[in-house]
Amino acid sequence: MLRYLLICVLVFVTISASCATESPGKVLLLLEKGFNRSEHFPTYHSLKALGYTVDIASPHGGIVYTRNDGTPDPRGRDVESDLRVADANIDDYLTVVVPGGYSPASLEEVPAVIDLVRAFQKTGKPMAAVCHGPRLFVNAGIMEGHVMTGLHTLSDECAGPWQDGAFGTYLDKSLVIDGQFITARYPGDVPVWARAVAQRLGEQTGVAVPVYDKRIRIVAEDQGTGHARWLLAGTMDVFGLNVRIVKEIPDDADLVLNLSDLPPVDQFIDLAPHLLTIAAEKFTQYTPEVPVYDAVVALRPGFDESVVLALMPQLQATGKNVLVVAPQVGWVHSLNGVPVEAHASYEAVPNITADALIIAPGGLWPRFDPNVRQAEQPEWVIADNKLEMKRREWVLARHEGGSPVIAFGFDSLGFGRMEAFAGKQVATSDQARWSFGKGGGKYNDELLAETKEKFWTVKGAIALPQVISTLNEMSAQ
Repeated sequence: MLRYLLICVLVFVTISASCATESPGKVLLLLEKGFNRSEHFPTYHSLKALGYTVDIASPHGGIVYTRNDGTPDPRGRDVESDLRVADANIDDYLTVVVPGGYSPASLEEVPAVIDLVRAFQKTGKPMAAVCHGPRLFVNAGIMEGHVMTGLHTLSDECAGPWQDGAFGTYLDKSLVIDGQFITARYPGDVPVWARAVAQRLGEQTGVAVPVYDKRIRIVAEDQGTGHARWLLAGTMDVFGLNVRIVKEIPDDADLVLNLSDLPPVDQFIDLAPHLLTIAAEKFTQYTPEVPVYDAVVALRPGFDESVVLALMPQLQATGKNVLVVAPQVGWVHSLNGVPVEAHASYEAVPNITADALIIAPGGLWPRFDPNVRQAEQPEWVIADNKLEMKRREWVLARHEGGSPVIAFGFDSLGFGRMEAFAGKQVATSDQARWSFGKGGGKYNDELLAETKEKFWTVKGAIALPQVISTLNEMSAQ
């Protein structure tokens, strides 16, 4: 009986230990010779510190050299791949990650890499690339119609796809997330990029990504190599922890630790998970200030980009804090394909002042019409019409609550056709003068009309000077 109990205890302890160290999932990281160390190492080790299994896949397996000529690095910064790309099963991985450097150009010459990238895109799983990394996605033909960023020389390197329209839409931003794609520009963006990758994975795995704004100094007699110190510092930057190995106790730290008091490790980077545990015990996580918005651009797909691109800087220049809202959070494309990022949906709009200015910029999109001339409308138009009505109802509710509204072009027409505007004078496109129908408003030939109190309708982008003048008058009051 005693022997049986001991066996049960041992089995329980073994299972418990296994569960405690079980990886939340696997990440596939694509590397070839000439990889950028500043983009690979912090990303790799930050994901490892959170418990993920990170497999390095290279075309031929074995050692991946950091030097582009394929010779060993005298400072020992080459890495060992875990498998060949051809042997990777995409079903095993939560995401694929592509650091930059010379590596992506070499990877795209390997058919197995292109096949893997295309297959991964079809799964809808997250795909991340930084610096030169997005060129692999571009040359695999999966970025057309998507928004991305990367090093500015990508347009030089991918001139063919750029001319053919397969390059995607480029933005010079530190981080661009468009659906499954997570891209960044250069090594300086790695902390925010690697953090975004981990946060996207956390949505699937439940692994939280702590973020701080603290300085930790570790006092150590043996300073190790510069690479060893940098490796730990770069990794902890992902979590907002400024960590440095020092010889003397500094006076500029939020927390000072002695290396001798920490668990023994083979190299400094092995301290990363321990430092996360200590930070969780000692610090409160960084919480950015929640903004309050006093201007809203109410978008939908097909909006008039000329209005949005003109008014958003104007509003910001007059001190407005502008929020872009759309049916769904994410990138919304204009009538002519210009993307604008919406940070809230009409279902949940945060922290707007009661008198926040609302801009409905107009544009063109399929409108549901049961009597459409000589055509049959697809079913999605009906569903889209319901979303459009929710947008209009949201704008009207904001107006009734005290918000001034400026509606342009066919947005003016859409509101003017509603019963709430019966008999009102509505400025809109000339061609819509007979389009109001019974029970709606009436066409007004002015460029700008105050259709209701604090509800202006506008002919279109042609009236932007008059609208800007009106906004200046409002801000002066």
